[in-house]
Amino acid sequence: VPDDHVALECAFMAREARFSLAQLIAGDVRELAAGLRAQQSFVVEHMTAWLGEYAKGLRRSATAVLYPQAAEALAAFLPPMAPKNRLRKAMTTMSAP
Repeated sequence: VPDDHVALECAFMAREARFSLAQLIAGDVRELAAGLRAQQSFVVEHMTAWLGEYAKGLRRSATAVLYPQAAEALAAFLPPMAPKNRLRKAMTTMSAP
């Protein structure tokens, strides 16, 4: 996996966040809730599944300079986001009519 894979994942999440902001501004609560659920799923089921080990591997790299620290910072940030119950409650509240 290339060193900049973490940056690509973050760029994808930033793009999704911009869509969510547009939906919030437009007042499209249903689409906003669906988008946020998809973002939650991506982070919890995809990113948290590999990021910790990836960060450790980058740290051992002889050539990577910036990405090991970025990956480690992101890996440290993700676990508080992972509990599904708190996020599910927020999503349910948002999707209520």
